[in-house]
Amino acid sequence: MKQFLHFSLTVLAVISLAFSVNAQILSVNALTYYSTDFSGNGTNFPADWTGDIVYDNYDWIISTDGLPGDGHPGNVGENMPAVCFYDYTNDGSAKEMISPAIGLTSATSPELTFIYYNRYGRNSEAPIVVSVTTDDGANYTEVWSNTSAYNTSWVTMTVDLNAYVGSTIKVKFSTLHSGSTSYPYIDNFRVGEPDNTTACDAPTSLNAGGITDAQATLTWSGSAGDYKYAYGEDPYSPGTSAGTLWSNTSKTITGLNPGTTYNFYVKSVCSAGSESTWAAVQFTTTGSGTYVKNIDENTNLSIYPNPTNGQFTINATFDSYKNITVEMFDLTGKVILTRIMNNVNGINENISLENVSKGIYYVKIEGNDFVKQTKVIVE
Repeated sequence: MKQFLHFSLTVLAVISLAFSVNAQILSVNALTYYSTDFSGNGTNFPADWTGDIVYDNYDWIISTDGLPGDGHPGNVGENMPAVCFYDYTNDGSAKEMISPAIGLTSATSPELTFIYYNRYGRNSEAPIVVSVTTDDGANYTEVWSNTSAYNTSWVTMTVDLNAYVGSTIKVKFSTLHSGSTSYPYIDNFRVGEPDNTTACDAPTSLNAGGITDAQATLTWSGSAGDYKYAYGEDPYSPGTSAGTLWSNTSKTITGLNPGTTYNFYVKSVCSAGSESTWAAVQFTTTGSGTYVKNIDENTNLSIYPNPTNGQFTINATFDSYKNITVEMFDLTGKVILTRIMNNVNGINENISLENVSKGIYYVKIEGNDFVKQTKVIVE
């Protein structure tokens, strides 16, 4: 009897343990049905991904070093690797990458999320399209597309998959080679239930100290590993994609104007694609409001090609977000080109001039606190 009782308790314990383990697995699966950050395999895709994904073909590739293309995600704080579409030709060929099969038989409110970064956008002739199939690729239904996003940071995209509850699906990313020098990146692919368990808290206790007529030190409290900050003269406010990545809870900003009110913003960056709302503080520099515009202001201004046949690019970077005016004028001072840009921390403007005489011209960039100009030769 004791042996039978011992055996019964042992069986019950094993059953209980098995149930506990299975319950834990079901709990995890109920949250995430499939996810990958595309890491751990060098330039190879995770198992069971298919499509135009051979690295040497430069279609959909795993980018381990942030290349190709300038403005790659490494410049905005995201760690490689990530998926990149290398748009190196304009032959119009269609290219796709397809996920493994993902079962949604036990799903309740599934969604697809991924983080997306695209420095130059996609034109309408070559959009990024996300489609879903329930019959192993015989038919696809488009669920998301992007044709013009110009992101200077990772953005989280969320796609409702409620229509596919009870099905087994595959997700396809597709686009065309258009020679647009557009290099869209995708990372942190996930299909699962909405995950609201982790919040990214905004910084607190913002304070502006050490204020002079030209600088101020901003401090704040927070537990995030990284932050983004942005600032400008009142009534400046940043957009959702603005900000400079920063790893400390203090920042001294210089080159300010005397007697001027500034708005300083900071937010937490908890992980790629997970950022808090902005927290803000306002301060006013000392001194009168009269000052001479800085002729240099450490602004990098370049024209290329130079000399030019009338088609060239103006490139400049600033140390904060500004409202600026770009002008091009001849030796007599006659203005032949004007561009006004608001709330920018840099420009990359393609210029095409028609019926302009050969000769020497000047390009001037002017903000409310600086002036910078350079010579351009039209041949």
